Amino acid sequence: MASGLEKRTGYLVAQRNAIAAIAQVGLDTLSPKPHYRRHNQEYHCVLCCWQVVRQHSDRVRGRGAGASVSSIVGLDAGVTLFATLSDGTMFEPVNAFRKNAVKLAKYQRCLSRKTKFSSNWKKQQQKISRLHQRVAHTRNDFLHKTSSIISKNHAMIVVEDLKVTNMSKSASGNIKAPGRSVKAKSGLNKSILDQGWGEFRRQLEYKQAWR
Repeated sequence: MASGLEKRTGYLVAQRNAIAAIAQVGLDTLSPKPHYRRHNQEYHCVLCCWQVVRQHSDRVRGRGAGASVSSIVGLDAGVTLFATLSDGTMFEPVNAFRKNAVKLAKYQRCLSRKTKFSSNWKKQQQKISRLHQRVAHTRNDFLHKTSSIISKNHAMIVVEDLKVTNMSKSASGNIKAPGRSVKAKSGLNKSILDQGWGEFRRQLEYKQAWR
């Protein structure tokens, strides 16, 4: 647990950042009280700003420069290529988890050799949590940027209905019917889950609704 001074410092930083954001957009109406959240030694401030959403929605309805408001494009999601559009545009995957898998395994081995609930064990656990957070942030940043590019340039996007849960099921089987190529299927499952197809589709849906 952080000390009282650390907590107070975190809150002050969050408040300062919130005030800077308010001054930047020039809002007159906000939620009665900002909400603060602490996660992995980081403080986050949440504001309810309806005016910003309206302004953003009005601005983006015009779409990007040179974009066709009547274009329809099909999107094929994959592992080798994250997304391939019917017009030939291709997006390389970021593979955030795969790039950090070796470091994560090293951190987890170090954790297993430490005394449980000791100071060093807690520090190592924080390292693992921060690494997981970095992976999530990297993936989310990539998904937002990619979905924004596609949404700004096409009026309608047709996406295949992927059943990620069924696609990423284990192939180990059981005693009577053992599975085949279990290790290869396990690696494929990790790659499928590393893409974030479900979140990507959700972002495309609400960004298209804004437009």
